[in-house]
Amino acid sequence: MKQRDLIGSVSGSRKYDDGTFIHTSPVISMAYDDGLFMMRTENSIYECDVQDFIGTEVELNLLIENAEHHDRQTTTTLGGYHY
Repeated sequence: MKQRDLIGSVSGSRKYDDGTFIHTSPVISMAYDDGLFMMRTENSIYECDVQDFIGTEVELNLLIENAEHHDRQTTTTLGGYHY
């Protein structure tokens, strides 16, 4: 996630082939529960399992905290999007 956009590779999508690179519109809401991030943009909902996260433990903890307070801006990279 960079400046509230999702950037990364898709997997498990009915719409896109695995490995397709995406850059979304801004995230308007985000939640985290039991190892799974759910992020909503204007037109789509994305999931990212913690195991697919690309980043440091510090970045992951920041992202989890921001998911609990989704009005904050997060700037880190995620991987493993499902659309």
